[in-house]
Amino acid sequence: MDSSGAAPPESGPESIRSQRIAWACLVLVLLGLALWTLREFVAALVWAAVLAVAFWPSYQSATRRLPPGRHNILLPAAFTFAIALLFVLPIVLAGMQAAREARTVAVWMENARNQGVPAPDFVTHLPMFADPVRNWWRDNLADPAAVADLEARLRNPENVWPGVRLGSRSSIGWSSSLSAC
Repeated sequence: MDSSGAAPPESGPESIRSQRIAWACLVLVLLGLALWTLREFVAALVWAAVLAVAFWPSYQSATRRLPPGRHNILLPAAFTFAIALLFVLPIVLAGMQAAREARTVAVWMENARNQGVPAPDFVTHLPMFADPVRNWWRDNLADPAAVADLEARLRNPENVWPGVRLGSRSSIGWSSSLSAC
């Protein structure tokens, strides 16, 4: 005991071991809290790491080809732009194609509302379930009134909501399974 009456702190191997355990627990708790905070971004961060590892050799090769000091800003910007273009360009092209096809779909829907949609020939040649498919087609698509009724049912949020919920749950499970890889 010292002059204040308090016992001196332990300085033996047991004290050092308990400090290391406490330090490791603190690190694990903080790491867990950080991951919990970033849980929405984990999949994107994993993909960013995969892309960084994948493009690192080509980036290093490009830095060796340029004179020193000339690639500090231009090269990272060029690689960022190229990678963004690699992912954004297909999405833009798909959107442009979808916009072109929207007119065709609108014309098809208008014809279906006015004249109905006859069953295609392949329906009669289905190896299984030809009769149920043909009957469903006749009841829901062959008659213009049936097409209008089907369209009304599809526009009703009560009929669509279970499918939306199922789709969102399956996509969440799919993206979380990707982030777990």
